[in-house]
Amino acid sequence: MASTFAELYSDFLDQAKVYTEKLDVTELSFMRMFTRGMQIFQRESLYVERTVVLNRQNVNGQNVFIVPQDMLLIKDVRNLIDDGNGRFTEEIFLLQEFGQFNRNKDKWERGYLETPTDYGMRIPHKRSAYDGRGSQVRMCTIWQRELITYPEFDGDRLWLWYYPDIHAISQNSPQWTAWFPYDPNFMNMFRTSSVTDVLKPFERAFLEYALSDFIRSKGSANYAVYQKNFESEIQRAIETKPTYYREGVASYMFAPYS
Repeated sequence: MASTFAELYSDFLDQAKVYTEKLDVTELSFMRMFTRGMQIFQRESLYVERTVVLNRQNVNGQNVFIVPQDMLLIKDVRNLIDDGNGRFTEEIFLLQEFGQFNRNKDKWERGYLETPTDYGMRIPHKRSAYDGRGSQVRMCTIWQRELITYPEFDGDRLWLWYYPDIHAISQNSPQWTAWFPYDPNFMNMFRTSSVTDVLKPFERAFLEYALSDFIRSKGSANYAVYQKNFESEIQRAIETKPTYYREGVASYMFAPYS
């Protein structure tokens, strides 16, 4: 079971008091250091994953798909197609970098795409029949948080699998809405809440980061010990992240075999 943030704060104080006669770390400043460690951990390891249904939004008079505010990196984009009998098939979208997307878009009609399929995903050559030709998959890219497709997808929703950012605690972040206003919400959440279930095995890593950040602010070179421990936990998370990969040849650097 994960520790509460109050218990982690107590652990922090027990170790940090060695470096100063009077600690000036409040509960909120501790949470800023601790959750900054969570943010860096996620950006390096991509350990947390999420799924969301994207619905069209009206932006400046146009109905477009806007990716979630907390998105770091897209893992997969798909359209679920109802055959009318309660059964669904999936149309896989080929995600590309914006420049590559535009080059392929320009060459589409002549049939000279640079990347007609993603061989790493083993997309069947005749998977989609949306345009009657049934010879190419639909492409997509991200520009200023808008998901753009070609040939243009005319449906109203898409399914998005992605790696989210974990925000350091802030009253401006929608991830921490329940914690603010500070009085009276913060202390109640601080005493009763804990690290999310997915990340609770690594709560010690975030504590190591908080200690490293605090000790470095005091001008002590000992911060490097805690920083090294934090980085080791990131590497362990990358190597041991569950993949459920079976009966196939693992790609290069495919955890946990890297």
